[in-house]
Amino acid sequence: MAWHLVQGAAPAWAHAAEQHPPTVEWATVAARCAVLVGGAVVAGVALLRPLAGRPNRARHTVVWTAAAVAAAGSVLSILQGVRPSAALTQAAAIAAVPVLLRWRIAAVPAGALLLALLAGQSTPALWSPAFLVGIVHAVGAAVWLGAAVCVATGPRRTLLGRLAPASVVAGVAVAGTGLAQAYQDGIGLDERLYGTAFGRLLLLKSLVLLGCAAVGVLALRRKLPTAPVFRAEATVLAVAVVAGGVVATIPVPDPPPTPGVPLLREVTLADHRVPVLVTPHRPGWNLVHLGGEGTLGATVRTSPASPPVPAEERAGAPGRWALVELPAGRSTLRIEYYGQSAKVPVDTGHDRTAPAAITGPDGPECASMALGAAVAGARTPLLSCPSDRLDDRDAASLRALVGFLAHRGVPALTLVADASPRGTAAARAVRAAAARHGVAVSARPRKGGALVVTAGWSTAASTLAHLARSHEARATAGTYLAPWLLGAPVLKSGLAGFFPLRFNPHEVAPLQYAATVSARFHGEPPTAAGYAGWLAAKGSAVAGPPQLYAASHVAYMPVEATSHHAGSWLPDGTVTPVTGPLRES
Repeated sequence: MAWHLVQGAAPAWAHAAEQHPPTVEWATVAARCAVLVGGAVVAGVALLRPLAGRPNRARHTVVWTAAAVAAAGSVLSILQGVRPSAALTQAAAIAAVPVLLRWRIAAVPAGALLLALLAGQSTPALWSPAFLVGIVHAVGAAVWLGAAVCVATGPRRTLLGRLAPASVVAGVAVAGTGLAQAYQDGIGLDERLYGTAFGRLLLLKSLVLLGCAAVGVLALRRKLPTAPVFRAEATVLAVAVVAGGVVATIPVPDPPPTPGVPLLREVTLADHRVPVLVTPHRPGWNLVHLGGEGTLGATVRTSPASPPVPAEERAGAPGRWALVELPAGRSTLRIEYYGQSAKVPVDTGHDRTAPAAITGPDGPECASMALGAAVAGARTPLLSCPSDRLDDRDAASLRALVGFLAHRGVPALTLVADASPRGTAAARAVRAAAARHGVAVSARPRKGGALVVTAGWSTAASTLAHLARSHEARATAGTYLAPWLLGAPVLKSGLAGFFPLRFNPHEVAPLQYAATVSARFHGEPPTAAGYAGWLAAKGSAVAGPPQLYAASHVAYMPVEATSHHAGSWLPDGTVTPVTGPLRES
């Protein structure tokens, strides 16, 4: 039935693939179904007023009964948290339409406004493709239901001729937009359609609607008695709306695993929702990332007989991590937590091509980039990791940083690098820029010098933690970190750092990414690698000039001066610009 109408018959999380309600709020579903079933009948009859003529007593009775049911549902929705003003306004609008049915010129706009009011409760962003598809679907469903009610309660021979074209067009619209909405939800001809409760109910509802259409066609050809048929059709269509409300309480099933595409899933362990990321999702070694709360002590198995691999913290990385070896093809990953177990179906395929960095200390950064792309909707294979090469923009930012320090009169740099391809190239770029500006580079701190860290997450976090604990060798000119090190876990030690960034973490796009990854992975902090993956999935990249930002956890600052909400780049801390654009060479 009307997908767009029934979508509103459940809480807002009903059709969000990233959210999974722990329980079904049946009282809310019942109230919403009452509003939508009754409202669809009232709106549909009103829209057909010019074709169906002035309503007789039987039709008036049906319409007033439907309006009473819908208005009662609106009032009862107040108990489920709906604002009283909104609920009472909706109830008044529903009750007004039957009164206006006596005037043809007033009935159609009243029905259209009521339908827009009902459909607007569950539509996506205004004027988006999904919004337009949903509106057409809602109109088609209401007209179809209204036509069945009119024929069942009026002079059938006359109304069949008048309403048959509208009913046929409405049925085609419902079918076409229903397919479009299934496509938007990612439902295809795969195991989700016949192997999940959501898919089976969707199939059942589709078969019911096809049956209604077939019976209606036979009645139009006078193969069946029209009166009982159209009464039954109206009843079944109304029941389909209710059934759709129940379907809407079931989360849209996840798409099937795609070999080579990092797998993002969610399981429930000990009443905790635990997000799971499997990277790169190919045969061989894979990094399993567990987010959310309640994962201390969790283990990962690749089969019932395999030894459990503890999910452990890693320096500079959020959440917990387990490195496991997956077989080729389909298998099941088991997440275990104090006697409880959750299964994650995987399909790694047979291509063993995977970034080598996954198994090393830079694996979490690579997974963070994959997570950023995944929450942006990308379904592309992971072919490389950030530590595989030094990005040209990052190299230019490091050179600009060295030039800035030289201009300030910093006599020496203490460089902390690593042996990754990116770390080696970054160290070479810093040394070359320092030589060009006459700044010494040493492995030991020098008085008045600055610490420059171009290593990966793990080495950087360990270095900062050591400096914070030892209270020695702190560079008096400050600690400067490569752009890819921006992230809360790296700065966990509390030591402040300066970053040459090409984006402002307080702008709309970085905050949107931060809020999205936090919502999809239950508090996961944003990272520079994740933001790069998120932008790449949207066909974009950071493009601004490098600018120096100061970032630190500052627990002693007033609460209002820190960022501690979901979507913040540094919870309980600040990321603040301290210079204008740096000069690039």
